[in-house]
Amino acid sequence: MMNKFSVSAILCAAGTSTRMGNKNKLLLPFNGKSIISHCLSQLLVADIDKLIVVLGHQFDELEEEILLFSDHITIVKNEDFRSGHTSSIKRGVQAMHEGHTSFLIGLADMPLITTLHYNQIINHFKKHLSKDSKAIARPKFQETPGHPVILSSYHKEEILGCEDREGCRSVIRSNSDHLYVMKTEEKCYIQDTDTPESYKSLVESNL
Repeated sequence: MMNKFSVSAILCAAGTSTRMGNKNKLLLPFNGKSIISHCLSQLLVADIDKLIVVLGHQFDELEEEILLFSDHITIVKNEDFRSGHTSSIKRGVQAMHEGHTSFLIGLADMPLITTLHYNQIINHFKKHLSKDSKAIARPKFQETPGHPVILSSYHKEEILGCEDREGCRSVIRSNSDHLYVMKTEEKCYIQDTDTPESYKSLVESNL
């Protein structure tokens, strides 16, 4: 019998931000805060039980930026961040609460995702987890898969053993029978901030 539903949220914020030029995209302003602070403020009050933030590139600067949240989050350092996004996911999974039934993988450069959006995908996942202990859920805008992704803790060891470099697509593919897509017309689930152009579009879309 499955334990009461509980979720560790992992916010990946360790990347090198190379496509943004000489700026760290997570420190750029958005709605009066930095992008990472805005994402944290939205996710922290969603229906989660623990929030893990994975830092790597410019660790000290980002840690200082999110000191306001330090009493409510767990910060972990990914020394291997240059090896790709998957290394940050693994560090987050290693830090998740042992007794939690699920874990959410989010990206710290997607500030248009609000608490409401996080709760939408969490509720979608929770509905299917009650019938399938191996459930995985992710949003899909038109034909494009989005974030965050939520997985049953059943997949923890699969993630830790995943050899993908940029995300854990092979884990999702090998468990396609347990993937529950949440179709949506809300573009925020696929809008990240990787380039100056995408940042400009992000700010304009929020006006």
